[in-house]
Amino acid sequence: MRIRMKEAAARMFAYINKTYIPEIDQITNTKTVLLCQPMESSANEWKLYSLIDNSLIASFVLADMPGCCGISISTQANVYPKFRNRGLGLLLNRVRIDIATQLGYGLLICTSLEMSDPQQKILKHNGWSKLLSFRNPRTNNVVCLHAIELHKNYEALLKGEYK
Repeated sequence: MRIRMKEAAARMFAYINKTYIPEIDQITNTKTVLLCQPMESSANEWKLYSLIDNSLIASFVLADMPGCCGISISTQANVYPKFRNRGLGLLLNRVRIDIATQLGYGLLICTSLEMSDPQQKILKHNGWSKLLSFRNPRTNNVVCLHAIELHKNYEALLKGEYK
């Protein structure tokens, strides 16, 4: 599985650069590059940097679901404060969906805090289904579990038609 992730992630760079980087550059008003760094086990951390000042713009992790190679977990998604409220979170959510689809996953899952209105709006806009909510006994936060079935409505999502 690790080899598949590395090879597929390497193929993603040309695709992402062609498909998304021009729009990301326009939103951030800088020249950007998306880098992928393999992590332990079967996860890859993706980081979006400004080429002008080397600042970190956003990051996220995609990992295999233990015990099921058809599910990917989207975690640690973050747009750094200087670049928030520009639509970048919405676009990068589509990037994660696109990458997971291109890597051959059938389902992408993530969690969010129920009180995070921007994240809830992004997930809903991009076609994620809220599966359940629960109170995390360790933090007392209400956490929502979301999933999106990949390949279903994929073309509409890429065209920005999935609302």
